[in-house]
Amino acid sequence: MKTEPYIYAGPKPRLPHRGMLLENTVRCNIDCIGCDRQSAARIRTTKQMELDKLAKMGDLISELGLKELYYLNLGEPFLSPNIGKELPMLREKNPNLRIVISTNGIILNNDVRREAALSASHIFFSIAGISDPMLKKYEHYGSFEKAFANMKALVDYRNARGLSKPCWSGSICSSTGMTKVRPSNARSRWHARRGSMRSPSGQRTILSMDCRGVIASAC
Repeated sequence: MKTEPYIYAGPKPRLPHRGMLLENTVRCNIDCIGCDRQSAARIRTTKQMELDKLAKMGDLISELGLKELYYLNLGEPFLSPNIGKELPMLREKNPNLRIVISTNGIILNNDVRREAALSASHIFFSIAGISDPMLKKYEHYGSFEKAFANMKALVDYRNARGLSKPCWSGSICSSTGMTKVRPSNARSRWHARRGSMRSPSGQRTILSMDCRGVIASAC
């Protein structure tokens, strides 16, 4: 019996081939004022993806030949108690995969988590202010001081091993939606010069501006 070929109203469906968003946990530690955390958690049947399921996802990513993995969504990725196994496992199964993580940086504060972070290609630090008083306008339990210290510690940890990845970016928001990095800001010891920043060690960091504030990127 001869069957008619499928007719599609749009492009022919295909499996993911460019990238995927993968959420390892729905837990979060900063309680953003604009986030209905309880409702967000209720849409998940479990708060934590088990390691064996993540291993299957790693195999699927490899089978599909995906180029990018965004390891983020409703939760803070580094709150997973298995993070020290998760990221190295995904990297081992997918050596050439671009792994992108977004974190508030608060608990990226020990070598187990830093070592896990080295499996990433790019880490976005999301910081809702340039000081703790400003940050508290958006987050009940966030801390600029802790996040910024952890950001710098991760760079030192990476550099001490002679690595160039992960690259990192930091987005800084203000109550007006736009933040300027000032040369007199001794708190961060970063200096704004002609659209770039330099750390005390001389590392150059490109600045770009968007509606959220300053985006600082470094590799």
